[in-house]
Amino acid sequence: MRDHPPLLPRYSEEHQPLIWPLDLLLHPETAELAGMLLPVTGGLAPLGALAQLSSRLALFPTFTYRDVLRVCRNLAESVRLLELASIVPVGLADTSVLVSGGGLITLSDPELWRMDDGVAAGEFESAGAILERLLTPLITCGVIPLPGLAMAARLPDGRAPLPAEWQAAIEELGRSLRRCPARGEHLYPPQLPTCPWCAEILADHPDPYPASAQEDHPARTPARSQRGLLARLLGRAS
Repeated sequence: MRDHPPLLPRYSEEHQPLIWPLDLLLHPETAELAGMLLPVTGGLAPLGALAQLSSRLALFPTFTYRDVLRVCRNLAESVRLLELASIVPVGLADTSVLVSGGGLITLSDPELWRMDDGVAAGEFESAGAILERLLTPLITCGVIPLPGLAMAARLPDGRAPLPAEWQAAIEELGRSLRRCPARGEHLYPPQLPTCPWCAEILADHPDPYPASAQEDHPARTPARSQRGLLARLLGRAS
């Protein structure tokens, strides 16, 4: 597995989508595995920093809600491509997904992953369940009342969405965001009647997306519409 790392998209020369072992470190006397030689990375923050308002404002002060969705979309894409390579990133946590200032992600701790080699279903988290665990707090931000996501984003048949379904739904959500008429930097899902970020301010909470986050980048998304799937993920009546 070390000699054949999965191919994940690189969106710039500096972007390193995967921290993959460069070599194995063996004990000099027993030749037993003692560790791995990993590439050096810098300027990245753990995914969990986006889920906490204070750390997000400190580390990603110009992020809009669309930028957060871009990170979610990029993670869903990476997990989808890993699944296509028969790799399930078991053990993937919000500390082992690293985020750049531009919203690109780097996956670490590949030694915890496993090949999808026919292990009995239910013995490990599925790729969809891993995304469910990591993405739900980012998309809801702890304040957005999206019933489908707040209640584990289960589809009508009781399963977690597949990575491809997560990616398509997040892309659609990113395309359909509504801009707050009072504060242009506030972007929010169109299913909500009013801006949830302004509601936070009115409740004497910090502005989740302050005026410093004026720059709003278009998401890199395909044109395919997935409105029916998005409605199910967000708990909207179809």
